[in-house]
Amino acid sequence: MNTLSKVLTKLEKKFYSYAFQYCFTDGQGDVEKESICELLDMLLGSWYPAQVGKLVEYLKFHTDYKVISKDQWMGFYRFCTKVSFPYMTNYDEDNGF
Repeated sequence: MNTLSKVLTKLEKKFYSYAFQYCFTDGQGDVEKESICELLDMLLGSWYPAQVGKLVEYLKFHTDYKVISKDQWMGFYRFCTKVSFPYMTNYDEDNGF
């Protein structure tokens, strides 16, 4: 069962990464924040509603963000899957999210 769990986790991460790349337009390496907000809700909203809600709210409020890079996209995925939210008991400041 442990092996199956690891395989499913890898597939989930690959799908999450692919979804970001699928949104590229005109060879860009970044995705517009409006598309990111929709993708987050579709892909992670049901598993991590509090985290997704907070990030979407932040992105909509702060107009200085126009696009999200793949590093930021994957960092949010790692944050959702590794950090207990909202208490952040296992958050490590030195871990790059």
